[in-house]
Amino acid sequence: MSVLCAAVGLSVEYRRPLSWAPPVLAVAEVSLTLRAGERVGLVGASGCGKTSLVRALCGLAPRSAGRVDLLGVDPAIARRPPRGVQLLLQDAGASLNPGLTVREWLVESASVHRPGEAQAVDEVLARYGLAHRAGALPQALSGGEQRRVTLAALTLASPRLVFADEPTAGLDAARKADALTLLLDHAGPDRALVLVTHDLLLASHACTRLVFMHAGRLVGDAPIEELSSVQHPAARALLHSSHLLPRTQP
Repeated sequence: MSVLCAAVGLSVEYRRPLSWAPPVLAVAEVSLTLRAGERVGLVGASGCGKTSLVRALCGLAPRSAGRVDLLGVDPAIARRPPRGVQLLLQDAGASLNPGLTVREWLVESASVHRPGEAQAVDEVLARYGLAHRAGALPQALSGGEQRRVTLAALTLASPRLVFADEPTAGLDAARKADALTLLLDHAGPDRALVLVTHDLLLASHACTRLVFMHAGRLVGDAPIEELSSVQHPAARALLHSSHLLPRTQP
């Protein structure tokens, strides 16, 4: 399988504004490889560094150490991910232009990723059940509708690597299942999905591999069928609490 993303010794620090306090180490010396065909769950408790790691991998957060190769380039140079990479934010509404209707926003996306394919916008509007909301502004949409708009744009972009940061946050069970199904539609042998979540059950159903973070560090990495090989106490505690390890195991 081809490597789509490789990080070595990646660290991220945040300095508090107007403070002499030492910087906060959000990500500490993480090395990670993502390959085509994988669906990777990046899991851990809230505040463990998952979002900071993803933002650094995409070039959106400055790294204090380490190196990243993302589809053959260093995203820190452009301070954004390359064209074949998409990041779905936890707050879907924050991704949308408040001054553009659903159709206008998707047309703008199509002009970048699918030039000359005017029919593509109508196709994704129908596919994601948004045709009746094409003229609506983002603030008039529900959270589930906003998420579907971002997934429609994802379809137009057809990226090789998707980072989805808590893509089902704030959705009820039915809409959560719908959003996850739509997101998994983008998986394939030449693509990869990274699902960032604290919901291990969700990740275990959707992903082929789990990567565990704790206090900014990568503390476990295993295929779904080999989760019992993960040894770090924090990772095993998460697995036990989600009933993904037999109770007889320590």
